[in-house]
Amino acid sequence: MRKSYPFFNKTQLFLPFLLFLAACTDDAELASENLTIPGKHTVEIFKSTGSVQCEPGSGYSLGQMLAELNNQDIEVYTAACGVMTGMQFIAMCGAGDGNINVFAIDQADLAVALELGFAVTDELPGDNDGPLWQLKKCAPMTADSSSALQ
Repeated sequence: MRKSYPFFNKTQLFLPFLLFLAACTDDAELASENLTIPGKHTVEIFKSTGSVQCEPGSGYSLGQMLAELNNQDIEVYTAACGVMTGMQFIAMCGAGDGNINVFAIDQADLAVALELGFAVTDELPGDNDGPLWQLKKCAPMTADSSSALQ
């Protein structure tokens, strides 16, 4: 005879396990990565997108910032969207959301990038107990902006 458990069935026991597995999939790739290029004297820089909560599409895209750097003859080796993780953000419409764009550029171009308002990723706010930023998915770049990436 099959024993019956009034409060638990197989679905109730299996569902939390599935949710746990789902949480461990694609987002595991979002850990902070080093965008610098081996063998080149590169530095990681970032700039806030200026996007705010509850306003999808607000702020500057990766392509717009890439064009800003290329217009100053700064060679960009890699580019990525990211989010600051070393600090908390208030959950409120219109407040900043911590989204940043991160670029690996030649060390020689750092002074010009700093003048444009970029900063070195090592200077992100937060404690040094964990990564200060993580990669995140961003909107696909247009043909115009992706051609600017060297």
